[in-house]
Amino acid sequence: MSTGPLQIAIKAEHLTDALRRSGALGDGRVCNVVVESSRATLLSNIIRLRLTYDGDASHAPNSVILKTALPERNGGLWNTGRQEVAFYTQVAAVMSARLVPRCFEAVWDKDTKAWHLLLKDFTDSQDRPILVVEGFSSDLTTLGVFKLCIQGPNCYP
Repeated sequence: MSTGPLQIAIKAEHLTDALRRSGALGDGRVCNVVVESSRATLLSNIIRLRLTYDGDASHAPNSVILKTALPERNGGLWNTGRQEVAFYTQVAAVMSARLVPRCFEAVWDKDTKAWHLLLKDFTDSQDRPILVVEGFSSDLTTLGVFKLCIQGPNCYP
């Protein structure tokens, strides 16, 4: 069985650790993970994971979004994963307002260029961040916010 980055990121033990490190999970633990959906976008793969817990998990998410590179693009020239991980670890982490989805984990491996984001899932929620814009993909929204934060408001012609 393969133990590549994606297979590790969807394991219950890994998700338990990531959610605990982010403060989203206390003493409970993830005991079951179900892939509810998976879709490829232009730049990444978006996987919705349904989580089941043992123990106290009253404030933990019922589902999360795992965003990762498309296998055919991983390690290529695009490096969008590095930029998205940098955005979530350096910019979104210090925003005073929750303008983008909460990030539970952001991982970039500079040697393999493998990356993933573990994000709050808003599929079944009315409580969406301001920048989740209907009609626009999360890739375009994140890229737009990233450009505005890094390059300033004059980055678009």
